Amino acid sequence: MATPPLYGLHVVVTRPCHQAGNFVDLLQKAGAIAHTFPLLQIEPVKQAPTTLKELSRGTYDLVIFISANAVIHALACLPPYTHWQNTRIAAIGKQTAQTLQNHHLPVALFPAQGFRSEDLLALPDMHNLQAKNILIVRGQGGREFLADSLRERGANVEYANVYQRCQAQQNSHFLIHLHQQGWLGIICITSSESLTQLLRLVTHDAVDTGWIQNIPLLVGSERTAQDASAAGFKQIISAANPSDEAMLQALLYWQNHHNKQDA
Repeated sequence: MATPPLYGLHVVVTRPCHQAGNFVDLLQKAGAIAHTFPLLQIEPVKQAPTTLKELSRGTYDLVIFISANAVIHALACLPPYTHWQNTRIAAIGKQTAQTLQNHHLPVALFPAQGFRSEDLLALPDMHNLQAKNILIVRGQGGREFLADSLRERGANVEYANVYQRCQAQQNSHFLIHLHQQGWLGIICITSSESLTQLLRLVTHDAVDTGWIQNIPLLVGSERTAQDASAAGFKQIISAANPSDEAMLQALLYWQNHHNKQDA
């Protein structure tokens, strides 16, 4: 029987708990030893945004969901009689689109390739938006790039911030233990917010923090890779996007190349 491609590799998965399961399963099937270490947790906002009430009245021409979390937390706030017939729905990323479809909401626009606002904006239907009323459903503290670009194209844009990213109740002692035992093979980071939290934990809990930059880092976007490089990480593996499948493929490629170098 062939040895699994990631056999014996210790992989730290930092996704929020409710989003880590599938990736952990993929890693374990490939032979890795997966450690869940959530750096952020997703929580609903304390009060539903007033813009969601307007959504239930059919006020918007287009509603853009930024993430699967945005879908889940928005639908939890909306009354069951919300009408979508006259509202087009757009999604960023396949997982977001799939989550909408799982809730029987038709997705009119989403980029077949790419997980960024830039990819959605590149679609032909997103060019002529003069006087269109658009709602962006997202988490608190997201980028302003999408809204700014839509306004430049003539749209009226509002936000519905339906969830917030909070620091998970963690300390770095577990990571330090793995490192001291020689078991910290690679850390997976899917957002710049998670990277910031990782560095905050290590800086807070350890006297010597230089070791963390020597750990290989698997990231899910070019922006996170740039932030990791600026933070001093020496070995950064970039996936094509932050999906579980893309992260796994990047890890497999890296491990195969790593094994050839050691041979």
